[in-house]
Amino acid sequence: METPPDRARTSPVYELDEAAQLTGVEPRTIASWFGLGSPGGARTLLGNGARGNGRQISFLDLVELDLAGVLMRNGLSDERIRDIRAYADARLDAQYPFARIEMGKICRHADGGERDSAHDDDPPPLTPELAREIEANTRSRFGYTDAWAGFFFPLGRGALLHCDPLVRGGRLTLRSRSLTAELIAEMVDGGQTIEQIVRDYDLAPAEVEAVIEFYADR
Repeated sequence: METPPDRARTSPVYELDEAAQLTGVEPRTIASWFGLGSPGGARTLLGNGARGNGRQISFLDLVELDLAGVLMRNGLSDERIRDIRAYADARLDAQYPFARIEMGKICRHADGGERDSAHDDDPPPLTPELAREIEANTRSRFGYTDAWAGFFFPLGRGALLHCDPLVRGGRLTLRSRSLTAELIAEMVDGGQTIEQIVRDYDLAPAEVEAVIEFYADR
């Protein structure tokens, strides 16, 4: 089984509320999918075995969670999502199959495009429409290094915010700087104006506004 190349992407860092803000998946659903707080041996939808009393997920968990959230919002049951992940895992033999760059190829195969001769007799558990949506999500919200997801863009690639596991422990930050979105939001909540923050931290107004917009929607 292929494993991720560094600990930064696999160490648990995101609390449930933070993961929920970034992906739009409810905290209780996240806990259920990863077996957080469950007894050992519980079957999980995501992750690699029950987490027991742990209450955090890793960066690659976050990426898989985001993609699973897309499937859930398309009306798929937990069992269908589990089947799709197992389908991807059978082709990639990777610890986090939803976080691999090859997910796009798998979706094209499911959509009737590129074929995988080693698995042609195993029909994918995806409709063509769903395959296209999954591939579009991976293109707009993930960036890859070493074939593994290395960047997460919760508002899309064109937005000013991103998560990089090598910067501020994977916290949501401005792409131009290592300032966390949380820090800027706290300054706004504390009464500082956009103009003051822009002046003090040499930022563009759009960067501060992007942070305000992100938290306003969550």
